[in-house]
Amino acid sequence: MLHVAARVLAAHPEANAALRGRSRVARYDGVHGKFTLDRTLGVRRVVLSAVLADLERAGLGEIQERVDHFRDGDPATMPEFAGVRVLQRLPGPLRTLAHRAATRPLRRRASTTGTFAVSSLGHRPVEAFHSVGGTTITLGLGATADRRPPGGP
Repeated sequence: MLHVAARVLAAHPEANAALRGRSRVARYDGVHGKFTLDRTLGVRRVVLSAVLADLERAGLGEIQERVDHFRDGDPATMPEFAGVRVLQRLPGPLRTLAHRAATRPLRRRASTTGTFAVSSLGHRPVEAFHSVGGTTITLGLGATADRRPPGGP
């Protein structure tokens, strides 16, 4: 999904953008995909996200290697999650303010939240999906479900 979505956004650069307010628009040169991981950090089960930069230029094998790096790595020691570990140690209200300060500027948004996101919704059929992920486009993936009526084609 990361591979295909990156190519679609590269072909439609007007969709590879972010908007804040009514008139602030940032258009990005690269297509950066965010994906989520269900991991354990310390003693807590957490959902972590990683951004893979310039996916429009990466082949399927390279994208899989980059995903595997985050899937197989230890978030307690990976330098890519150093900021998350700092946030986790902060008190709740300060954590929220620090996160907003890091992700709010449009010029940094592509590297912090991606220009699109892919979210795995598990291995069950999905009835509905409402994104609150911070990217312009979020694709939710779940298991397929047979929707044919009984006795139908």
